[in-house]
Amino acid sequence: MKKKYLLFIFCAVLISFIAIGVTTAYLTSTDDKVNVFTVGKVSITLDETEVDELGNKISDKRVNDNKYHLMPGYTYTKDPTVTIKKGSNDSYIRILITINKNIELKAIYGEDFTPNDIYSNWGENWEYIDKKITEENVYEYEYRYKNVVNGLDGDKKLEPLFEKFTIPGKTTISELESLKNLKVKIKAQAIQASGFENAEEAWDSFVTQYNE
Repeated sequence: MKKKYLLFIFCAVLISFIAIGVTTAYLTSTDDKVNVFTVGKVSITLDETEVDELGNKISDKRVNDNKYHLMPGYTYTKDPTVTIKKGSNDSYIRILITINKNIELKAIYGEDFTPNDIYSNWGENWEYIDKKITEENVYEYEYRYKNVVNGLDGDKKLEPLFEKFTIPGKTTISELESLKNLKVKIKAQAIQASGFENAEEAWDSFVTQYNE
């Protein structure tokens, strides 16, 4: 009989909205963290650089909320970063990016649109796995950290998933307007590596127990 493991689920969620005006767009991020349950010790955080509305760094402070003034042709700093907290056991880490308005985004970025088309300076140790449709026009994109990590010797900050995002210079006002109520949710998750043969088995178990 296959063992069932109680898992740790940490959701540091950055939810981004775009509100469209006649000539400008605004994107805001908010963070909602939920500790669900845990066995052993696995703990992570998710944060990003504090920036102004044009995406320029304004301090060394790490925050869960930034507000952006979006304009075509601009590149903005955004660097979602997972930290494995001190004392955490060996763990697998992944980030899920959930985006609505995928049809509208494909009209701007191309039919094969993924978050890779918006965001840049991706971390070399992060690997794109797959996408799935969670509801109409809402896709969830999965990225996994390639290595097992722990915090046994102290907090360990992973390289950012990415560091910037860009609004293409060719984006028209009507295309920006089509993105009204665009929502981007970035969620980091961790599961202990012990008891699983590989990451695939671990995340399959994670999904099973998370949905119970």
